[in-house]
Amino acid sequence: GGQRHRLMPIICIMSFFMSSVIDNLTATIVALKILRHVAADDDDWRRLCGGVVVIAANAGGAWSPIGDVTTTMLWIQNKITVPNTVTSLFVPSLMAGVAPLGGLWW
Repeated sequence: GGQRHRLMPIICIMSFFMSSVIDNLTATIVALKILRHVAADDDDWRRLCGGVVVIAANAGGAWSPIGDVTTTMLWIQNKITVPNTVTSLFVPSLMAGVAPLGGLWW
């Protein structure tokens, strides 16, 4: 219904930004646990939303030096800078996370 229609983008946006400060797996687990509680009666919808959560969490971790192990290692070794990484990767990461959501939500 209407609540579920609004919940999918909310949980995906939450996953996207959460994964920028914690690792992708933890962000995914937290979001899936929330989904399990709010949509316990609808397995198909929960699986569909869960797939989008995984995509959003992976996309969200890519633009932040602390959100992904690879970028953290590069940042620690002074191979990348925070401002350059964020400004270069935020929009592409957001599009990678939002495009699947847009395709499923509408």
